[in-house]
Amino acid sequence: MFGGVFSQRSPSRIHVMHGLLSLTALHLAHLKPAKRRSSINDAIWHHTIAIEGFYKAIPHISPENSDALFVSAILSFFYAFLTIGDLHDDSDEQQRGISQESRILLASWMRLLRGIEAVLAPVYENLRFGPLITLFSLGNWNEIEPDRVTSTDKQLASIRQIWEDDKHLEVYDICLFLLRKTWAWMEQFQNSATSSKTGCGYNRAWSGPFMWVFFAPEEYFDLQRQRQPAALIILAYYGALLQQLDEYWWAKGSGKSIVSAVDNALGPFWAPWTLWPKGIVGLV
Repeated sequence: MFGGVFSQRSPSRIHVMHGLLSLTALHLAHLKPAKRRSSINDAIWHHTIAIEGFYKAIPHISPENSDALFVSAILSFFYAFLTIGDLHDDSDEQQRGISQESRILLASWMRLLRGIEAVLAPVYENLRFGPLITLFSLGNWNEIEPDRVTSTDKQLASIRQIWEDDKHLEVYDICLFLLRKTWAWMEQFQNSATSSKTGCGYNRAWSGPFMWVFFAPEEYFDLQRQRQPAALIILAYYGALLQQLDEYWWAKGSGKSIVSAVDNALGPFWAPWTLWPKGIVGLV
């Protein structure tokens, strides 16, 4: 997928290679649990170098290095995303003094994904028509009507009653509609042939959860960090959505971690509303 990024050899692209190596090290941590600690250390080392190179290159962004910077940003996001699932690092948690639950509810990895557009805005048109053009394809996203596609739509739509009288109703309604639409987007690929899943050059079902993060209104993430109950319930249902990707090593445990974090933060009063996502991710 990223072959075009390396079509010209340049020191300015070395951060991309370190980003790839950081994910490779995390994959080894998944494949070889006995070497988990050393592999995670390798991942941290490569990720640190990748981030340093990325930030050094940002002030000099141009059409020539935009593809490399875009890939580097995506790899950094995936690194952060991987650490909320089964590959989270207990020792790093102790060192930083912040629990995995707090990290999930702060959703820094979501912010990282949303920040990519702002950082790369000056060269967006170049990216859209460059070697990574397939990553910008939305397929039939605009045509999807959630209630006509997904078998879980009634369950998702039912949570709207939580915020019917909330002053942030519009924000929550938008988030819920996008979540329903994302669920429908992913469900259409479940019984599709491999060729239809990968028609854009990658498995399009993977993009669903990240499209939701990208399209959701900024106000929602403020409410989420404030731990507003309605925002957290939406997050729990988002975790249930991620469970559809649990068969892939890089997503394994991420949905379960999110639902568990929300359930612990909300407590027993909201248990009836977290019961369904808990069932989806295997917590009940």
